Amino acid sequence: MTAWWFALAWAGAPMSAAWTTTLPAAPSGDGVELLGVDAEGRHGWLQVHEEGARSLWQVDLRRARVDGVWRGEASDSAAGWRWGALYPLVQSAEELQRLLLVRGHIAGVGRWPRLSVATEGDGPWVAWERPTRAGGDGIALRGPDGPLTLPEGLYAAYRPRFDRAGERVAYTATGRPTRYRVFVQPLDGGEAEAIDGLGHASWFEWDRQDRLWVLSSGDGADAGCLHVVHDGVSRPVACPEDPTTTTMALMDPEGGLVVMGWYRGEGVDTALEVVAVRTADEREVARRSLPEGRLLQALRHDGRLVVGALDSTDVVDLSTGEMARLPDDLRAPVSVHWVDGRLPMLQHRSWTKDVTVVWVDPDEALAR
Repeated sequence: MTAWWFALAWAGAPMSAAWTTTLPAAPSGDGVELLGVDAEGRHGWLQVHEEGARSLWQVDLRRARVDGVWRGEASDSAAGWRWGALYPLVQSAEELQRLLLVRGHIAGVGRWPRLSVATEGDGPWVAWERPTRAGGDGIALRGPDGPLTLPEGLYAAYRPRFDRAGERVAYTATGRPTRYRVFVQPLDGGEAEAIDGLGHASWFEWDRQDRLWVLSSGDGADAGCLHVVHDGVSRPVACPEDPTTTTMALMDPEGGLVVMGWYRGEGVDTALEVVAVRTADEREVARRSLPEGRLLQALRHDGRLVVGALDSTDVVDLSTGEMARLPDDLRAPVSVHWVDGRLPMLQHRSWTKDVTVVWVDPDEALAR
């Protein structure tokens, strides 16, 4: 497609196409992911999952063209064990450095599935999920001076997340006793600190003050609650009305606002209840019920929330409760980054080969 698509945007439309293509073959597994864009929104990166392979596409969004494709095929079981979630795209130390170079161009807080990267501090640091020698789930942690080991006795570890300063990494793990806990490990070689009472935490993120926010899980009294950690002790800030329901959370890229959501009702009558909390003073600033909401997608610092619905995408103003519907089922990038208030999103039906990157303007959507 030619670049005239891009020029359509700015006649006041809430959504416009930047680039579209037809893939050589229908994707498999996780399909297609928009990993993110650079700071100016000029380039974007897509990850395409294929049968026995994975490819990374670099797209020039201004000129609506593909700059290059990096493809890795699964062929070496030993490399698959070593590189875990990065395989088959990464099969050597050189390819890991290449991936970090790509990641360095992607703006926003980098939260790729099963992968975390820190470029601040003494970085770069990278952590990814991979199998352990005992056959469990583990984390590989590597810095500029080589690997850093996790505490002894852990036989399952997940979801590595570096703080914004590049000084600590958080993850959830279990060992003996056999219960899940959240660990915070200094990258200078200091001892990891275990934080009890959070169970098999399903989400955590660092705010702009580098305080850790955690969505707990398990059977405790605070199961499913949104916690903040102070000096190694967690405290619940917001909890769902029903502790047995599915919960989710999302933080804006600047780390000043966090939203927690949970489901209420059943079937087509299911609604997504959301609570917004300001991280600076841990105060609740909004509470809304979204009738057809299903998935938290992206959050802007001023309370503009993008939500996946049944067959569409909704934009919500958390301060007023006003909602606007976009005309298709869209997916936010893995690394959320707003460019002049606009969000790049992916338009792709899992059973098709057609892929489009669009720009979404929440303000225009709400003004229509």
